[in-house]
Amino acid sequence: MKILGLAVSSIIGLFISAYLLPGAAGAYVSILVAYHLFLAFLIYLADREKGLALSIPFTAAMHVAVLGLLVGIAYLRQNHFPLFGFISFFATALAPIESHFLYSGSGIVILRPDATANLPPLPDDYEPTHEDQEAFKEYLRQKERPFRKHGLSIDDEFRLWLAWRVNRQA
Repeated sequence: MKILGLAVSSIIGLFISAYLLPGAAGAYVSILVAYHLFLAFLIYLADREKGLALSIPFTAAMHVAVLGLLVGIAYLRQNHFPLFGFISFFATALAPIESHFLYSGSGIVILRPDATANLPPLPDDYEPTHEDQEAFKEYLRQKERPFRKHGLSIDDEFRLWLAWRVNRQA
């Protein structure tokens, strides 16, 4: 499916370059349009969490850096190396790298001091049982984890989940 999306977006970029815009503008716009079409396709069809792996300013900065690389390829194609005309059709193949790196939701999580402030209290005498730990392992295998929040460690997620489980059983 991804190869089909890559082929369709590359053909649309080729059409823009060949028929709609002549010269350098066609090269720049065709690469950028094809790249963004394929990137949107990958993000839409992703089977993983669709959250940002980095903060919004860093995500925007990294996306601009990748776009600078794409424009550089188009510039080299037009002015210095005609062979880059062939390479520029595969510039959209950078989209899987960016979609996985920036939009996977699996980036480094920095624990903020206020992230644990709203944890519900557990009863003081409650000790997690073996069944609780096994049930939490099953919970961690789920795709959708309602107690997963940005900035929380696994221990904090366990405390949230355990408080919910204890309150539900009570």
